[in-house]
Amino acid sequence: MTMVNEQAFAYREEAYAILESNGHNILVIAPAGAGKTRVGYEALKKTDGGAYVAPTRALCLEKFFELKDEFPQNGIVLGNKDYTLTGAEFKGATCRVVTHYKLNQLLQNLGRRFSQVCRTVVLDEVQGLNNEMDIAITKLKILCPDVRIVSLCHTLHEDDEPKFAAWLNALIVKGTERPVPLTHRMVEFQADLTEDGEELSHVLVKENGNVLSAEDIAGMPNNFQMVGWVVKQIRESGDNEPIQIFTPYTEIARQLAELLASEINEYDGDLQAVADSLTAEASEFTQSLQQILPRGVAMHHGKMTQQEREVVQQLVNDGKINILVSCYTLTQGVNLPTKHLIFERIYDHDKETGEKRLIKPEVYHNAAGRAGRPNKQEVGVVWTLVANEIERTEAEEVLLKYKASRLESRIYDEYFLTSQVPQLILLGWNTPAKMAEFIRATFYGQTLQETQPLTDQFERIVSYLIDRQVCGVLGGNRIYLTNKGVQIARLGLHPEEFEIVDELSKTQNLDYAEWVRRLAAVTGEHVVRHGQPSEEDIEQLVTLGLTVYSTSGSTWNAKEMADYVSRIFETCRSYFQLNQMTDYAERWNELVYQQFTYGNLELCHKLAPFLKRDQIKRLIRNLGNALMADVLDDPAKRTLVRCLWIMKNGHAEDELAREMTQVANILGADADQLHSIYAEEKERTQTKITDGKEE
Repeated sequence: MTMVNEQAFAYREEAYAILESNGHNILVIAPAGAGKTRVGYEALKKTDGGAYVAPTRALCLEKFFELKDEFPQNGIVLGNKDYTLTGAEFKGATCRVVTHYKLNQLLQNLGRRFSQVCRTVVLDEVQGLNNEMDIAITKLKILCPDVRIVSLCHTLHEDDEPKFAAWLNALIVKGTERPVPLTHRMVEFQADLTEDGEELSHVLVKENGNVLSAEDIAGMPNNFQMVGWVVKQIRESGDNEPIQIFTPYTEIARQLAELLASEINEYDGDLQAVADSLTAEASEFTQSLQQILPRGVAMHHGKMTQQEREVVQQLVNDGKINILVSCYTLTQGVNLPTKHLIFERIYDHDKETGEKRLIKPEVYHNAAGRAGRPNKQEVGVVWTLVANEIERTEAEEVLLKYKASRLESRIYDEYFLTSQVPQLILLGWNTPAKMAEFIRATFYGQTLQETQPLTDQFERIVSYLIDRQVCGVLGGNRIYLTNKGVQIARLGLHPEEFEIVDELSKTQNLDYAEWVRRLAAVTGEHVVRHGQPSEEDIEQLVTLGLTVYSTSGSTWNAKEMADYVSRIFETCRSYFQLNQMTDYAERWNELVYQQFTYGNLELCHKLAPFLKRDQIKRLIRNLGNALMADVLDDPAKRTLVRCLWIMKNGHAEDELAREMTQVANILGADADQLHSIYAEEKERTQTKITDGKEE
């Protein structure tokens, strides 16, 4: 058993005392691995449940499983882009795990009634404050002041701590010590020439500022060779503990993982069996993952399927993976313990400008914090690779000196705000004074010296909405919504989005390509931040629809637009209900929605009558091209079982058995085999929760 600094958990006693003694909100700030999540779970237990809000689908899924273990006798439901959560399911559950987007939706629909069914809200990873989070928290504070908010984060800029706590009306509970000590090593590769004019590099390794080693190597290594040099140093020192490498780019992760695996001679038969159990061609990374796993190497990032990420995460927690290459999922709370953390580079690209930029200090420290986890390692070692003096200076003067950059809300994004203003009017912020009150109540408003620019922006938006006949003004003061505006507010759409849906629906348009192209034009202008989508992007979206996720060679823009168009299509169903367009909705569902969602996946068309839409979408995300086969192999059947039933919200066993039998008949499979796989996966999931849970 490794030694753990128990003092690192002392802050939790202060948090528990606050939970017991009063109804104060709490802002918990503690390093990665120090057990912040436990404070959130205890807060939920004090009120027999509540809502747990996480920023990503991967983290939502992890917390969903953990909460099923914390509340074994009660209903736990999940709501995000992959899992539909109705208002009735939300109100009938004990614990709800949702994203900020879903929380905002629920607050919009329930208003003040939210507090009647949910008395505690836990906000995880709040250091990643964005526009959706700012708006949702502001609504929550004003509409439901009696709901306790427990916020969890690993680091904040020291100037932001009191401001953020004041905004949340929260007491700060802070843990400063790590359960496992962390060592920082800076590795600088200085390019030079020999007397004969040959290229060489001086490699200088500093540990916590002190020179640890220095040597010369031939040539000027690229990033892959620099990582390889560090891995070699670790292994040649006799250290066989897990190594994790962070890179911002998924394709770099693939190439680096394949290169490192190619240099390993050891072969693990058990890991080969795991690789063989993966669904073939589920994602564009499946083949690479199957090749590298038997060598004890893996990768983990958001472009892999849910099943692939789950498998890798379990292997990492079981200590079966020697080298893991990961991307931003590492910085978003997903539990991937390691001893060594190597930064392949310290720069990424700004999505809005496309320019190279230094990664944010909070990203750096969150990733670095994964090194050295309690009960796993006695020390964590962070290796930061730099190629010249300029990079070293930026690393030392920014990344190592500051724990976080200043919080920035970004609610000033005009496209986002324009979609929010009708919702605010519907909730009662329907005069200039009330609108100004809401602006001042946001984090962005409270931290501004002068809120007039934001107030001016709201006034521009209201004028725009009046011009688009979304709202009007009575008595020179009160803003009211037109019938069009009420629908826009209820649907949560931007006026441009609504007008496309309204025009195409009212003209009974069933042209699939036109629907997708028109909506793609809006997302290209306002949602895809790094440049307009190319014609190739749009053609991929029209041709592949939602299957663009798992098709090799698909562009990132096409995948972003697929997510967006899918959300609008789901909203169309509510539009049809509001406008009593039942007959058109049935034809639209067959000719537009199903074409986008299922494409040429005949198996999905057969399953659709028996499954919910979100179940079908999860199959497409996780099985991909495997759904084109006439018969699913055993790995695909196991993935299907996990997608359809392991995470299903609030199912009854008899309903599940009936659905499983129907699906087996369609697949031409043995129903008993699916039932057996279900029992195995359910037990495996429970074991994973118990073994991997944070202290």
